[in-house]
Amino acid sequence: MNSAMLLPWVALLTPLTVIGWTLGSQRGRRRRLDRWFGATLLSFAALALLDLWSPSSTLDPDTLTVVSHVAYQLMALGVILFLLHTVQGLRPLQLGVVGLQAALGLVLATHVAPFEHPPLAWAAVNVVCASVLLLTLVRAVLVRRAGASGWMVLMAALASLNVMLGDFDDAAGGAMGTSWSQVLLTLILLALWLACTRGVGRRRPHGQRAATGLDRQRLAQDLHDGVGSHLTSIISALDAGSARERSTAALLQECLVELKLLVDGMATDASVLSLLASLRYRVEPLLQTARIRMHWMVADDALLDSVRGDAARHILNLTQEALANVLRHSGADRVEITCCMHKGEQALMLEIADNGVGLRDGSAAGLAARQLGKGLRGMQARAHQLGGRLTIESAPQQGTRVRAWVPLSCLQTEET
Repeated sequence: MNSAMLLPWVALLTPLTVIGWTLGSQRGRRRRLDRWFGATLLSFAALALLDLWSPSSTLDPDTLTVVSHVAYQLMALGVILFLLHTVQGLRPLQLGVVGLQAALGLVLATHVAPFEHPPLAWAAVNVVCASVLLLTLVRAVLVRRAGASGWMVLMAALASLNVMLGDFDDAAGGAMGTSWSQVLLTLILLALWLACTRGVGRRRPHGQRAATGLDRQRLAQDLHDGVGSHLTSIISALDAGSARERSTAALLQECLVELKLLVDGMATDASVLSLLASLRYRVEPLLQTARIRMHWMVADDALLDSVRGDAARHILNLTQEALANVLRHSGADRVEITCCMHKGEQALMLEIADNGVGLRDGSAAGLAARQLGKGLRGMQARAHQLGGRLTIESAPQQGTRVRAWVPLSCLQTEET
């Protein structure tokens, strides 16, 4: 079975399997959020079922296009409502935007006049409304300090907007169909639902800290059994396919690693040493598959082990983003990771160096301008949040060296 035939079946069976698994794991505990989650997954399954049925349908192409647009509109609304309910429920502004998106979206999906190009107008309405709602989610997470689950909501919202943009681009004004991105989004929503229903990352009253570790272990197990098993099955199906399918499988493998690292980072008392050790364990198979040798030089000292909290997670994310760049863009066969306390500088030093193709313009001006992609700019912003600085040294065919310095005074530490 080729990818075109396999995709609709995977897109149908994945949400149905997740619904069955969640119903089994939530016996006797039904909440409003569970109902929203189930309805959202059913909308994914409905679009996949339409995609499977359309080749044998007797409906004309225009009617099928309209039906697929309506199904996709309902799916988009389902995702948006689920995300809003994971944070705070609907507020008046959000209710107005969702109502506008539903009304205009359904009208434009089913009726041509008075727009000359209704598919473009329909896509624009959905993207604009979704972007406005994303901004309200950002504000809600920042104001309420929603913790790890709140940031997972923002990740899922950004992923949803990215999937929507990709789906509109693939459809090019025609019928909406299923995509591998939708399958991945289904699993991202599952991870978010698990985080919210298990209570991970929320503030707890004094005396209940011991439960955090148990919740984290339970969430990690659920992610492994639920999201992980589905992703692994999809990756296995794609590995034997075309070059594009193998590329998709590699991206899904990276997503699986990122999900596991997100769970690892949920422990509020984890040290930078334990988080980096987890990163090494998670990313080493990806590096081996890419034929990249990793040299690990992380100092095992008490001062480094005392770095905890947000500072430790920022350093983990810096390292993860740098390694992701090495995997995707460097063409290297060797990478070195160094992390230690530099006594002379009175700072933590983190360095990731590879022997790949390097950046096209390694000069300071070049790196400060167009050569810095979103990943490197994000790393600079993260280093700035830590109160440190990030330097990048690179030259064509001579590799890239990313080095972060964080003063000890800016690090959150815990006495050992």
